[in-house]
Amino acid sequence: MKTNAIICEYNPFHNGHRYQIAKIKEKSGSPVTAIMSGNFTQRGDIAIYDKFTRAESAVKNGADIVIELPTVYACSSAKNFADAGVEIAEALGCTESLCFSVEEDNPDLLIKAAELFNREEFNTAVKSGMDSGMYYPKAVENAFTILAPNISEIVSKPNNILALEYLKALKGTNINPFIIKRVGAAHDSEEVSENLASAGNIRKMILNGENINRYVPDRKPVPYPADIFI
Repeated sequence: MKTNAIICEYNPFHNGHRYQIAKIKEKSGSPVTAIMSGNFTQRGDIAIYDKFTRAESAVKNGADIVIELPTVYACSSAKNFADAGVEIAEALGCTESLCFSVEEDNPDLLIKAAELFNREEFNTAVKSGMDSGMYYPKAVENAFTILAPNISEIVSKPNNILALEYLKALKGTNINPFIIKRVGAAHDSEEVSENLASAGNIRKMILNGENINRYVPDRKPVPYPADIFI
């Protein structure tokens, strides 16, 4: 059986995540594997809920299995986060697609951007930026500004940066990219859209003692039962 994989944190699991899983199943008709960070996140923070609570929310809202992304990779750079997630997905031997959301209306721009990383002049520009004191993400953004100013803006958005790393990591595998347009609030935005809010905003609400029920799904089982945890 072929499956779709998502590399995620679910910190916490919210309505946008449920929408993504539902969209994947609607389009593919195949199960979804969530490769999820454990109790620590990419920022090095402790997750707002423990990994079992977050995994339970995921499987009760559409995910068919949750596999832990080891902490050493979950707390690493976007590149290592993506590389490890793709390696796990490939090792399963049944992953047909890696699904991720982007903030662009034209996903082809991301594919073009990912191809730039294979060009020698791009990597030279990145190295030059880092030699001048830039940290890696800024050096990458600067290289895009120099070599491809028409698409440089997309690398400034966190979801798109991860998307680029996923596309790079997928090169040489048999796993296809499955790109979905992000809906609702932008990454870490404090704006809300109906019943959608960013994970960063929801974390702030939790810490402030606010009611988050509008933005997170309940735990009633959905028509995709799953009770396997690894």
